[in-house]
Amino acid sequence: SGLPHISTSNLILTPGKGTLDDFISEMDKGIVCRNTGDRPNMTTGELSAMVMEGYYVENGEIQHPLKNTLIGINMKDLLKKVTQVGNDSRTTSTMITPTFVIESANITSG
Repeated sequence: SGLPHISTSNLILTPGKGTLDDFISEMDKGIVCRNTGDRPNMTTGELSAMVMEGYYVENGEIQHPLKNTLIGINMKDLLKKVTQVGNDSRTTSTMITPTFVIESANITSG
């Protein structure tokens, strides 16, 4: 046994309505994050993720790719901030997840 920690093992988001394109068209200002290199702190739940593939959105349209951008958020807060869940799913080597929207996170770009 070890220290208690936060994990997202077997997390399931129930499919909702809408697609990534729908969510983008509804955005005033925001980012689309397709892929991250992340290192969550399993004890505190803090997540700092380098955006590997992402885009800046303004007025419902993708403006440009993101460069040198980090997202910071606590995993419990991330789940509380989910406002929309898509009707799609994407499979990676470690998870199956629908498109989802969160209302806010700490974003740093250099």
